[in-house]
Amino acid sequence: MPLRLGCQRRRFGSMSSQSRRCSCLIAVLTTVALAGLVLVAPQRADAAKQRARKQATSNAARAAIHAAAASSPTLGTCHTGSLPGGVELPRAGPGLHRLSAVRDRGTGFGSPRLVAYALNVAQRLAELPAHRGVALRVGNMSAQGGGNIRWSHSHAAGRDVDFPLFVLDGAGRPASPDTFVSLDGDGRGTYHRRHYRFDAPRTWNLVASLLTDQAVDVAQLYLSEPLTRQVLAAAAAAGAGA
Repeated sequence: MPLRLGCQRRRFGSMSSQSRRCSCLIAVLTTVALAGLVLVAPQRADAAKQRARKQATSNAARAAIHAAAASSPTLGTCHTGSLPGGVELPRAGPGLHRLSAVRDRGTGFGSPRLVAYALNVAQRLAELPAHRGVALRVGNMSAQGGGNIRWSHSHAAGRDVDFPLFVLDGAGRPASPDTFVSLDGDGRGTYHRRHYRFDAPRTWNLVASLLTDQAVDVAQLYLSEPLTRQVLAAAAAAGAGA
């Protein structure tokens, strides 16, 4: 069950207990665009009038859907939606680095709000002493136009983004591998014979920055349960109330 971090509708959740390894923190924004149609059954109308009204309602529904697609940057759910108004995240910016491992996938698109959000979070982190020289790495977002991508079960509507976890190298120094590093329940992992371990304090700084951005509403953050416990311990050590 997700753990709330002090703000309604902003949740810090855990992946299924079946997920034994983890390489990124997934941030999901709430739905940006909503379109609703209310259908009222006609009363005391003959069959011909009912058919005419149904046809008019159907035409109105199609027009509403097309209008929403033209005006909204993101439609549907994160699993089955689309991204008619997406923009691409820059490959680099102040405090930000898109993994070269995902650049050729074409999964660097998001809603304008999500892209601005990622850039703002990266810039705020870069201003913290602990993050100077340690860029926020960004993995998969969405494909241009949205839809399913082969590397994820979501990421269809430009509202979720993978942030590779902050890690330390074997000597305990901040490391920025240009790829995802899969970590076990103890927060340790190896990539190309290089050893890494989870950097919970810097990851907590990321979580805090994600949840305190006033421009967006975060639906959920996903991280494996063992690493979630480490992040919450880092939050407590930093004096943050859960």
